[in-house]
Amino acid sequence: GNDSIKNATSILDYIFRELAVSYLDRIDLAHVKPEGPTFDDMGRGEEEGKPDLAEVSVARGSTHVEVLKRVASAGYTRGRVPRELVLVEGGASAATALGGVDAAAAAETMLPEVGTALAVGASPAEERVGIDARTKAKMQGYEGDPCGECGNYTLVRNGTCMKCNTCGATSGCS
Repeated sequence: GNDSIKNATSILDYIFRELAVSYLDRIDLAHVKPEGPTFDDMGRGEEEGKPDLAEVSVARGSTHVEVLKRVASAGYTRGRVPRELVLVEGGASAATALGGVDAAAAAETMLPEVGTALAVGASPAEERVGIDARTKAKMQGYEGDPCGECGNYTLVRNGTCMKCNTCGATSGCS
């Protein structure tokens, strides 16, 4: 459960309060106000009720990590973002940012156990093809049962019956 939500009138009320408190920072919907990242945090004094939405600019010397901490969703952490948040830039520009080192070596250096696990496993493209075909079939409504007349696996639910998208045969309901 959520420590800041003490009671709710229904399951839906609790779910939407949880989502609002966790992801939208709507602490007005919580029954107990969150204290801070640690149990012994102090208040902000006169700044307590004012939103912490200071203008972020490069001229002020802010880094990408500071910008990310301000705009990233805290989600389940409820605003208690870890202080050691690190921004990792990926893609083709990552190799040039590291002074010409290839991306595989950079990944090996930063995350050695992840790099070896990726090298041993199947390529993401191979996994994606199998997942995409299955997901696409499920999204089109195919149940996975063969048609009694043509034998194709293109049966879709038609009310309580099944209808073949290939030949138009039904499972005997209509």
